[in-house]
Amino acid sequence: MKFQVSKDFKSVSDRTDIIKDIQYKPFESNHPFGGPGAHNGDRLRFGPEGYLWVTTGDRHRGVVPQSKDLLGGNVLRVDTNGVAHPKNNPPAGYDKRMYTYGHRNVQGIAFRPSDGQVFTAEHGPWQNDEITALVNGGNGGWDPQPNIAGRGDCPDKYCGYMPNQKEGMTPAVRAAFMPMSDARFKDLMPPAWNNNGLSQGTGSAAFLEGSQWGIWEGRMVVGIMGIGFGGTPSGMRIDIVDLAKDGKSIKSIVHMPVEMKKRFRGLTLGPDGALYASVDEGEIYKITASK
Repeated sequence: MKFQVSKDFKSVSDRTDIIKDIQYKPFESNHPFGGPGAHNGDRLRFGPEGYLWVTTGDRHRGVVPQSKDLLGGNVLRVDTNGVAHPKNNPPAGYDKRMYTYGHRNVQGIAFRPSDGQVFTAEHGPWQNDEITALVNGGNGGWDPQPNIAGRGDCPDKYCGYMPNQKEGMTPAVRAAFMPMSDARFKDLMPPAWNNNGLSQGTGSAAFLEGSQWGIWEGRMVVGIMGIGFGGTPSGMRIDIVDLAKDGKSIKSIVHMPVEMKKRFRGLTLGPDGALYASVDEGEIYKITASK
């Protein structure tokens, strides 16, 4: 939806629906966190060229991420009227609004200031949180369909939490059964980072800009939302990621020394150079570099 915002920022008008066919999950399904509205992505960012980037989730439907026409499990790149960027390059026959497809539920997307490269941050069902440098037309490699890749039937035709979908188990065993980035896809975008362990709810993302951040300038920050579900480790922090120049690996990850332990749901850099963080309780925190 697009609105006209009043000059005093107290009201909006002139609603226009620019993308009308992103489907919503209206029902509860037999999965962890399986309620209505689950896995809808919904992160919006304007990129360096002024185009709107929209992340969408798989909606707990196995067929969605690899679908050529269902707008779920995607990163879309459109103009402010919802029209596809002319240089989007999805596979032949796929919706032209797709920049990438084959994602689980991207909640973090950010653009590196030095070159405009777009990165996503995404957490797995139980294991394998990832940071990925996106490639135009690339495939995230998430394909939770039943009756393929050695899998049988799954609850509600969605294998995303299998096997033992409501109980913890060895991450490597689960990843072999249901990989976040399946190497059988020739157009796979390999992640720059995979935690190769239990998920901690890696989500929102931004890049730090300005000399006030010292050695952290230009580095990626990601919000961690893990709640310790099913034996996964609790997160509730912000990580600072030093990415390699080619975007294919990372150099290091450190924890940002903030006082509060919250589920950092949204991160964005303000025009003042401060990092603004929204959390589950509906609060927004302003985080600045110490002098």
